[in-house]
Amino acid sequence: MAVTVTKSNHFKQIVNKGDNHWDTDTYLLILLAPAFTFDKDTHATYADVSASEIAAGNGYTQKTHAVTIASVTEDDSNDRSRVELSAVTVTATGVIPDFSQAVIINDSETDDTVVCHIAYGTTISLDNGLSFIQSAFNYDES
Repeated sequence: MAVTVTKSNHFKQIVNKGDNHWDTDTYLLILLAPAFTFDKDTHATYADVSASEIAAGNGYTQKTHAVTIASVTEDDSNDRSRVELSAVTVTATGVIPDFSQAVIINDSETDDTVVCHIAYGTTISLDNGLSFIQSAFNYDES
């Protein structure tokens, strides 16, 4: 299963304006239904994707799964800046609706800017007692 990460164009604008602050802003993981199709041009804010967030219940609470920033480093060898995001765990206390993708939003921005979309490449089902771990990953700006 190939996982792909796509940055939203609106987030790129927020970064260029100096309005994103990795060290102090709050970021959230939002799980999305399989039928959703991400568009980096039009899915700019949480309001643009919220109708496709999976239903709350059985261990999943909408718009509450915090993503912490582990580090922000300069990578001169590869000419980029790297943001390391820590893992997020969702544990089912019943059956959680299927999902195949997620977005990370900047909850500190007044419009809840979509930072990026993560496509998992498969539909994920969580029954009672199972956990989904969005493992730590690096977000690169080059």
